[in-house]
Amino acid sequence: INTIEHRDEAVGERIFLDSVTWDVLSTKPTGIGLGNFTLYFRNMYPGLRDSIYQPVHNIFFLTLAEGGIVAGIIFILFVLSLLWQGFVYFIKKSNLRPKHLFILTIVLFFIGTGVFDHYYLTLQQGSLLFWVVMAIAYQQIKNSNPKIKSYN
Repeated sequence: INTIEHRDEAVGERIFLDSVTWDVLSTKPTGIGLGNFTLYFRNMYPGLRDSIYQPVHNIFFLTLAEGGIVAGIIFILFVLSLLWQGFVYFIKKSNLRPKHLFILTIVLFFIGTGVFDHYYLTLQQGSLLFWVVMAIAYQQIKNSNPKIKSYN
């Protein structure tokens, strides 16, 4: 039986990186700047194995550490509100089509995988994919719900 244990190297590193996020927030609550997690991490904990120095594997923690508490909360609220509006739209919609289910599923996919990986914010391709999908989801929800204000 395969089980995930804290003594597994990958799990241990992820737990350690999560704790580094909280160390960063306790010393710099306004953030360390976008793209600076690895550099700041290397300065906080010098002398570790080079492969340890990498961004935290969670897009929400990474946003909190790099953008600060305010930016992190705004990002989390944006993603959660998009998910919530998608659920409400999906539940209340009487003429559902496959694209509606697909949009909700893809947003859930990005949230779920974003909790375990940082590529949606640290790689150009991942970032483009993430923000294009979020924009499409927002546009679909906004077009179907007249109560959401448009800033056009």
